[in-house]
Amino acid sequence: MKYKDQSYYDDFVYFADSTYFQFFNSEFLEGNTDSCFQKAQSIVLTKSLANKVFGDEKALGKVIRTNNDFFEVTGVIQDYCHFYIRPFRFGQISYR
Repeated sequence: MKYKDQSYYDDFVYFADSTYFQFFNSEFLEGNTDSCFQKAQSIVLTKSLANKVFGDEKALGKVIRTNNDFFEVTGVIQDYCHFYIRPFRFGQISYR
């Protein structure tokens, strides 16, 4: 992921459709379940990843780059680990 001139690496990326948070309850720290996937090219980050990339700044509304795509941060959720989610290994991702 790349934000500004800094690149970050994350081991796993999860892909979800707009109904994900209707089935899997997550605590939103920024944004909410009703609006997080209303736009195409939206991304929801965990708290630890948002802190790694943005530090103390709010993540909501910022744009990151992942490979050749740009995504707007539309939510930040509390860190969690669900045993029923299988991660997709995406490789190195860049934030813009």
